Amino acid sequence: MSSAEAKVKQIFDADFQAQLEQEQAKWEAQTVKPSLKSKPEFKEGFTTRSGEFTVKRLYSPLDVADWIISMRLASLDSILSPGE
Repeated sequence: MSSAEAKVKQIFDADFQAQLEQEQAKWEAQTVKPSLKSKPEFKEGFTTRSGEFTVKRLYSPLDVADWIISMRLASLDSILSPGE
């Protein structure tokens, strides 16, 4: 198993996903919330220029898990390990 395949397998591990969700919630509570309290965002939400897609504040491997499956990429190394 290549290192890229191992990384992809980790993304689908339930424990890893739960850990990511906990870390993101912690970041929101301890970093984002206090920051927004002192300096609010100038807009309620953000979208792409076309307005078609909402832009999230933080993206994690959880956001690309479905994409990796649906693309059925021949080589994940080029995405997960660029330049290696």
